[in-house]
Amino acid sequence: HRLGEDVGFGSPHRIGVFDGVGGWYRKGVDARAYPLALAQHVKSQQGDARSALQAAWSQHRTDPRGSCTAAVACIDPTTGKLTAVAVGDCVAGLLRGGDVLQRTTPMFHRPSCPHQLGPSSRDEPQHGSTWE
Repeated sequence: HRLGEDVGFGSPHRIGVFDGVGGWYRKGVDARAYPLALAQHVKSQQGDARSALQAAWSQHRTDPRGSCTAAVACIDPTTGKLTAVAVGDCVAGLLRGGDVLQRTTPMFHRPSCPHQLGPSSRDEPQHGSTWE
């Protein structure tokens, strides 16, 4: 049963969106497995957004198959510092009173081809768009 390929989570100090690539279904791959693995790993991490996504990506460099774009934001409960990272066409933004105060920049290799994380991709979280 297909549940869709997108995964998101929210916790008191961290939020993430992982937009899975549905085309993996045509190759017999569960398109939700990779974004789910990244989301679960990011949710359990400490530290800033880029570090959390980098750690998750490093843990899942070869398995499971699939790919996704991602946006993660974290707030340090001690310092109150807010960080965000996004890879691909997912965007993390900070809004206040209807105004956009911060936002990451969507990243594309070419039109309709966003950067993606996954075992078969050369894109990495360290190349993602960030703000602090």
